[in-house]
Amino acid sequence: MRYLVTGSAGFIGSHLCNKLASNGHEIVAVDNLSSYYDINLKKARIKEFLSVSNIESVNIDVSKSTEVDNLVRESKPDVVIHLAAQAGVRLPVQETDKYVTSNLVGFGNILRSTVVNKVPYFLYASSSSV
Repeated sequence: MRYLVTGSAGFIGSHLCNKLASNGHEIVAVDNLSSYYDINLKKARIKEFLSVSNIESVNIDVSKSTEVDNLVRESKPDVVIHLAAQAGVRLPVQETDKYVTSNLVGFGNILRSTVVNKVPYFLYASSSSV
């Protein structure tokens, strides 16, 4: 099967991509490398799971609807697993737009594009800090 996994440079996403790839699945790994967590740690995770030959890493922001639509249409996944989100419920009130943009707009873009492109399976999960 072909999986599109958002939030792939995160702890859960990177391990999921590794597991799916080790089971012979094709992976399109999506992350925007936001700076909320250490970017070097995210880059290290990408380097680690990119060593598996059937993982394609894509750096896009899920809040960009055109980029999401193009990616889903072109990658033709059988399954979309949406893990990407702005974590950290303690950001200052001036930065709450990060939550709306990533967690609401981004979720809507991924879900809509999954439906429009007739992807058969969709799984959404979030961490406790979202």
